[in-house]
Amino acid sequence: MPPIQHHIDCHDHNLWIENLYAVNRNIIQALADKCVVLSAPDILFSKWVTSINNCQVVVTMYDDIFDDRWFDDLKVTSKKYNIKFTIITNIHYAGYNDIPEYKIQFYKELYGVFYNPAIKQTKINHNKLYTCLMQRTDFSRLSLFSNLSKNNLIDDGNVSLLGFQINNTKKSATEVVNDINSEYHLFDKIVSNYTFPFRNFVDSKNCFEIEEQSKYIIVSETYNTCEEVTPNWIAFTEKTFRSLQIPNISILLNKNGAMDVLCEMGFKIHPINKILDYMMSFNSQTNFVIGILKNDIFDEVGHAESLHNQNLLMKWYNTLQSDDFYTTISSNLHT
Repeated sequence: MPPIQHHIDCHDHNLWIENLYAVNRNIIQALADKCVVLSAPDILFSKWVTSINNCQVVVTMYDDIFDDRWFDDLKVTSKKYNIKFTIITNIHYAGYNDIPEYKIQFYKELYGVFYNPAIKQTKINHNKLYTCLMQRTDFSRLSLFSNLSKNNLIDDGNVSLLGFQINNTKKSATEVVNDINSEYHLFDKIVSNYTFPFRNFVDSKNCFEIEEQSKYIIVSETYNTCEEVTPNWIAFTEKTFRSLQIPNISILLNKNGAMDVLCEMGFKIHPINKILDYMMSFNSQTNFVIGILKNDIFDEVGHAESLHNQNLLMKWYNTLQSDDFYTTISSNLHT
């Protein structure tokens, strides 16, 4: 049976989704007495319900980034219907926030949903050099997969490229990969040599059980290549926080400045990520990663850093169980 196009059948993936659902429910309950309107981020401003006016609207935005056009539409709606928007999010925002139409409230504690006590801080004998799990498939991830193949590194790792795209759920993995290749014509050998969805390991109930088999974890973050439309946003998904709880070397491919944000929040990361953080293109990041894997010059790490990171996420997870956290949210709405 060929692999499916996603990892969401895994238990640890479902765990954080359940945690996030509980948090969102608590936010809704905390705002119930505030006379505010709650909205999902996929709202269509062009179809705004005109009876919603002269009020406060709260939008919860987790993990996925919206472009400037979404915010432009929000501002138009705010002015037209006299609405003050508050955006509650776990996406780090470094832009200008003194805006009449909306207020962005970033809460790092929301990352507590990714705390996973099932990840044990014990030494494991690695049987693979690296793990690289890629679900959503775009040019940058297909390029990374192609470079791993060109350098004969696929068999050295636990690797997946599942050909999934949120906006193309009706397309097969093969169609997704072919579409990317037809636009750039750089991956003909990949298209002819591999079958998609691609996964070269025995599946597990937990993604971390696959990743902890290897010395390195390569995390190609979802929004690593969106600088041109989202320059002020840095997103971290479950991939980053899962890897940081595992006692091996996490190689984190994200936008410039992302590693500084992680460190400012209190996480401990391997020093190689500081180098990656200053690289100005995904191609340079990819070439650096290939060099790391081919030369393998770094010693294995103990569990001190991963234990620290897991404890930090546990602290935030416990905060999410407290009524005080939701009281803080409800008292910081845009007025």
